[in-house]
Amino acid sequence: MRVWSGWLRGLGIGVVASLSLAACGDNNDDAAAPVAEPERNVEAASSNPEAAPAPEPFSEPVAISASAEPLPDRRLRVSGETNLPDDAVLLIIVERRASGVRWRHRTSVSDGRFSAEPFGPGSGLPDGTYTITVSLQPASVQPQAVQARIGDRGQHLSGPLVYESVHQGTTAEYSITYTMGG
Repeated sequence: MRVWSGWLRGLGIGVVASLSLAACGDNNDDAAAPVAEPERNVEAASSNPEAAPAPEPFSEPVAISASAEPLPDRRLRVSGETNLPDDAVLLIIVERRASGVRWRHRTSVSDGRFSAEPFGPGSGLPDGTYTITVSLQPASVQPQAVQARIGDRGQHLSGPLVYESVHQGTTAEYSITYTMGG
């Protein structure tokens, strides 16, 4: 008997809920009529003078040059020029060859130039040989405007500085040697 009373109670709740929902409805036949969507003027949208045209893909070989100059505190400033798009994110690494110790800074291209400082400990760099590497960061971390030019995996990049990274797509890298002191 208990099973039947639980089943009947459940059935009663379901019937009451159904009747309540039906009573909330509107008997107006116009309520079921579909709502017309406003017409879209495709021609006007495509001729909008404010709409920016898609940027041209990067089509020239990547060029990067860099130099280093010592600061008064014996640390380095690295600066250079490139034909990469403005706002392209670069990683500059200065590595001491004798110890493998590295210092790194991120910077971005502005008007074909880049610069970062200071490289080295607060006490200054010891005399020795250093490798300076300027790397274009993967397309996935570049701003949208840069990705639009170089490709979402860097596929528009070309030239002797360009290489294919297994996990990051195509990127570019430039290295020089710098000697501090005598």
